[in-house]
Amino acid sequence: MALLDQFVTENIGLSIRDNAARIKRTYKLKIPDAIIAATAIHLNAPLLTRDKGFDRVSKELEVRLV
Repeated sequence: MALLDQFVTENIGLSIRDNAARIKRTYKLKIPDAIIAATAIHLNAPLLTRDKGFDRVSKELEVRLV
């Protein structure tokens, strides 16, 4: 079994797209980071990252620095 087959994937729908645009504007994140944050919010999942820049969005989602 391939490593990536073990994870859930999510298409970028309107909800994620619109939320990513808002997050980009509000928190001054780059588009890829805003999409990641919006996806975590959409899935109601914690965001596991080594990037301390995501601390900016910790008001809206659980960010766990690993």
